[in-house]
Amino acid sequence: MIGQTLGHYRIVEQVGAGGMGVVYRARDTRLDRDVALKLLPAGALSDEAARRRFRNEALALSKLSHPNIATVFDFDSQGGVDFLVMEYISGIILSEQLRAGALPEKDVVALAAQIAAALEEAHEHGIVHCDLKPSNVAVTSKGRVKVFDFGLAQILHPSVDVEATEIAPDTDAAGTLPYMAPEVLRGKPPDARSDTWSLGVMLYEMLAGKPPFQAETGFALASRILRDAPAPLARHVPPELQLVVGRCLEKDPAKRYQRAADLLADLEHFPSELASGSASLPSRRSTRAITSLAVLPFENAAADPEAEYLSDGITESLINILAQLPKLHVMARSTVFRYKGQAIDPQAVGRELNVRAVLTGRVSQRGDTLSIATELVDVANGWQLWGEQYHRKRADLLAVQDAMAREIAGRLRLRLTGEEKKRLVRRYTRNTDAYHCYLKGRYYWNKRTPEDLKRGIEFFNQAIEKDPHYTLAYAGLADSYYLLAGTAFAALAPGEAFPKAKAAALKALELDDSLAEAHTSLATILVNEWDWGGAAKEFKRSIELNPGYATARHWYAFYLTALGRLDEAIREGQRAQELDPLSVIINRDLGLIYYYARKPDRAIEQYCKSLELDPNFALTHQALGRAYLLKGMREDALAALRLAAALSSDSVAMCAALAHALAETGSVVEARKILADLIERSRRSYVSPTNIAVVYAGLGENDEAMECLEKALAEHNAGLMMLKVHPVFDPLRSHPRYQDLLRRIGLAP
Repeated sequence: MIGQTLGHYRIVEQVGAGGMGVVYRARDTRLDRDVALKLLPAGALSDEAARRRFRNEALALSKLSHPNIATVFDFDSQGGVDFLVMEYISGIILSEQLRAGALPEKDVVALAAQIAAALEEAHEHGIVHCDLKPSNVAVTSKGRVKVFDFGLAQILHPSVDVEATEIAPDTDAAGTLPYMAPEVLRGKPPDARSDTWSLGVMLYEMLAGKPPFQAETGFALASRILRDAPAPLARHVPPELQLVVGRCLEKDPAKRYQRAADLLADLEHFPSELASGSASLPSRRSTRAITSLAVLPFENAAADPEAEYLSDGITESLINILAQLPKLHVMARSTVFRYKGQAIDPQAVGRELNVRAVLTGRVSQRGDTLSIATELVDVANGWQLWGEQYHRKRADLLAVQDAMAREIAGRLRLRLTGEEKKRLVRRYTRNTDAYHCYLKGRYYWNKRTPEDLKRGIEFFNQAIEKDPHYTLAYAGLADSYYLLAGTAFAALAPGEAFPKAKAAALKALELDDSLAEAHTSLATILVNEWDWGGAAKEFKRSIELNPGYATARHWYAFYLTALGRLDEAIREGQRAQELDPLSVIINRDLGLIYYYARKPDRAIEQYCKSLELDPNFALTHQALGRAYLLKGMREDALAALRLAAALSSDSVAMCAALAHALAETGSVVEARKILADLIERSRRSYVSPTNIAVVYAGLGENDEAMECLEKALAEHNAGLMMLKVHPVFDPLRSHPRYQDLLRRIGLAP
């Protein structure tokens, strides 16, 4: 049709199409203006009587004169083509605007008020729209709403008579199914209240980014419209606005707004910041990139304990994928998982974490099918930037994560280089079974108990069996073995755990030298080999690859502490805290750096902040007790250390710290009793010699303490890392063998 002329209208371009016909922009050659021509479907007007009736209806529509209604100019026929001539609107169709997701509440109220004003004008003239929907609403460049196609569906397809109890989705009832009122589906003639229902559906869709009723078939959709209540709107939607939507969507027409004027009056009573102003087009929204994000723990929708690893694993995977983008600050796992299991208000959480966007999600598994629902919210205004539902096979999980990462980066308006785009969809394995084993390994690793770490090792090994080139699984192995031999647990002898940890880290880097996590893992192992130069190189490489990796900063801060570079260590520890502000261990360890720097007041202050995050974390109570002891607050020190021992079920490290404090405060008998118990334990299982050395140091038995430290040196025990700065070893510093020990470790001045 392009280039052809109907009457005195020359067709320029097609601008739309739908069930009611095809729309073209045309030039009115008489009045020298652009108009919109709607060419009605072939056969819609079967005879001259039908055309006469339509012409009379078009004449009635042409009498509608309102700034929010697209004016009807003419109706004509030529060569068997029936067409309606209307005002041409230069703007965007609302349905196109909604493809980007939910709209800000200010825009929703402004749009709805203008649509209601258009309906009020039409209803005053006895005209019902009958097919109100986003594709029949345009928004001009100045934010002016224009509603078109008033009454067209009713004119072309009069409602049929059906029994009131029937569902009639496939009848000739006027309208478009997702927006049709329940009474219209039952065959009742549409009236003003039916238009109110349709506007309520649109209001819900503008606020939620999706219609209130969805289904795969027309019959199922009609059934939901007739029987189901829509899902509640997000909590950030003002309660008053939720009430307006709810009243529009009452199943019983008698309970709805009876006139559009009543709905308009309610909308106009909203606060001025919502009710005033014009609606914004996407092009008028900010195009600035959003550079900070929190991925909150995905909900295990079915509360299935066997699927918990899946919801946690998807969350952690998305964090790790997105954190690789240098332009995006992604809140670390340990911070966001503080919100796991809580009722979430994305805006409130986003403000607490000082990020601009928050991603939430729900995961459920039924047989071999995964269902994942996501929502990305702009914290500044509560807009939904993106939302999607995925229903895929379990084997498609990696592809779904790729798709989510791409969508999130796009919705945050990040400008990515080619290399950064590749990082988003980079897969460390293509074996789905191996990936699920890896997720289970990380799930148990994150529980941070010796038993769970050992279970994690089992799953990491299973992942490697399924894919021998799976770098992340090797990194997981390295982390697990290191923690088992580290000072927090000391559950495995260093001679057993550290070689396995190092082999796994080296294998990961052999397969992929760009994996920041593996460089950090190797760095921590090199520290325990006293290879300080090699460790520094690995830490710096890890931070270079992923500046936002909080764990690298955290352990690098401890590395600097061990060397006595305490000012640098404090700065790096503070940076780790900024990246992961709700991490209990990072907050606790920042206090530990203050303690090693002989700043007990700063340490105590930091420990108290850490206890606000987790009042039952034994390691924090242990550190607090030591800081009190350094400050001379003996009773407080003993109380904190006794609590640490109780919370940890009398772990070796906590009992050793308590015995040291008891010895220093004069309770020698009780200290020796604990020491005897630790020695007895060492005959049954591994006990770190540094813990025994701590007790001897408190008792003033320096030769015995030095013997334990020599033994620790022989096995490269992690407890020697802080030998240069640890206050508990101050009584040993004048011992002739102590400086020699520091020299052999590489920590001598």
